[in-house]
Amino acid sequence: MTYELKKSQNLSNVCFCVLFSDNPNAVIANPSSSSTNVTLKSPGTYNCKLSRSDTTIGPDNLILSTNLRMEIFLKLPVTILAGSITQNLIRAQYQFLSLSHHYYASNNYLPNVAKFFKAGMGKMTDTIHKLITYVLAKHATTKVKDGQGSPDYTVHLFRHGFGPDFKIKSEKPTQLQKAFADALKIEKAIVHDLTSTKHWAEYLDDAETIEFISIELIPTFTTHMKVLSDYKKTVSNITKHDLGLGEFLFDRLMA
Repeated sequence: MTYELKKSQNLSNVCFCVLFSDNPNAVIANPSSSSTNVTLKSPGTYNCKLSRSDTTIGPDNLILSTNLRMEIFLKLPVTILAGSITQNLIRAQYQFLSLSHHYYASNNYLPNVAKFFKAGMGKMTDTIHKLITYVLAKHATTKVKDGQGSPDYTVHLFRHGFGPDFKIKSEKPTQLQKAFADALKIEKAIVHDLTSTKHWAEYLDDAETIEFISIELIPTFTTHMKVLSDYKKTVSNITKHDLGLGEFLFDRLMA
């Protein structure tokens, strides 16, 4: 990846120098010019220093020091959101829809439970819409800022988020308690992936993505996970003596 570094007019007599901690993979085109390209050949954090000399970097010559961090496109937080997390949300959407249909069936007819899982599917749909809006906006702002060489998040979203075929596990639970346990497991996995992506964004100093995940995505699931956990415990208690009657009474309590 190539960065363009520019100096202001009052710094025209100083030179660019790049130091790195691991490998000599930073190449500066014109250290003493007013603007220059620095090519970073491998991912990592590079310390860019503005010095009065292109040969000696010491306390007396140092003007400014800053870090440039380069990461592989597939490992960028927004790329992860547009790819694997979008896939997981779509998969979860169909799993909740499958649970809803299961409890609308005549042999498992619990209409209020079915409505609850259908609402869960709607929550997944809303989250996907939020994520799509964010990825498209991020792509637009990045393109304006970085030009034609900017990451193409939109293409990645449609190729790796919506594009690939993937299997959807839709086992029919034999008990209502198992249905709530399955739904809880689905949401826990999503929160785990979102939290990992947030930590990675923190490492890369991507404040915008950190805020989006922390405020717009994770709270939606943690609130719903508490409801699923409570329902699972309630069903466990109410069905101890009679499974069918207990599930019927729980469905009526949800009305």
